[in-house]
Amino acid sequence: MKRPRNIPALVLCAIFGGMLWQALMVLPSQPGLLAAVNARLDDSGVRHGVTAVLMNFRGYDTLFEIGVLLLALISVWSLPDESHDTTPSAGRVQTAYLRVVGPAMLLFAGYLLWIGSRAPGGAFQAGALLAAVGVLMQLGGRSSGRACGTMWFRFGLSAGFLLFTVFAFGGVLANHSVLQYPWGSAGGWILAIESAGMVSIGLILSELFRGRAPGTPYNGGSG
Repeated sequence: MKRPRNIPALVLCAIFGGMLWQALMVLPSQPGLLAAVNARLDDSGVRHGVTAVLMNFRGYDTLFEIGVLLLALISVWSLPDESHDTTPSAGRVQTAYLRVVGPAMLLFAGYLLWIGSRAPGGAFQAGALLAAVGVLMQLGGRSSGRACGTMWFRFGLSAGFLLFTVFAFGGVLANHSVLQYPWGSAGGWILAIESAGMVSIGLILSELFRGRAPGTPYNGGSG
């Protein structure tokens, strides 16, 4: 009788589940760092606790998140293109909808970026809205593969990660500390990094929807 191959996996899952349960049991009854965040909110450069945590107190988390998105896109571009879809074309309704809704979505994305310093919003929400515009353009056949392959487009993809990284190591040279904003200018730095991050997140998510490297044409015919 053959021994089931999934027994080691089940044992590892049981051990891991037990460790998670033990970790949950030792958590405090009221977990959270809300009081600590509020106590240092005036030093963060923003007035919203979530933005303060993501862009200041734990900025390296956000840096790595943008880096993971960029790495995911590079991985997708490295895959062979096996699609057989024809280039999509937009009808009159879709074209009119994009002309009316597209500018409004871009404007609202800028609003989400700006309001993120004192209310829910920020680079990821604004970037997701930009990506939605990009997806609509692709579905309507408005996205140009030639423009997507330019140097400026690739710079936009990496601008958020690059600016965040330059700032992180610039802090080491200036005050011997990683990801520490200069005193009194944290708000401006956060706005600049989030602006670049918004562009990068929007372009990356839109290109992930495309699913192939810039300049790669659709393969006509039936699959």
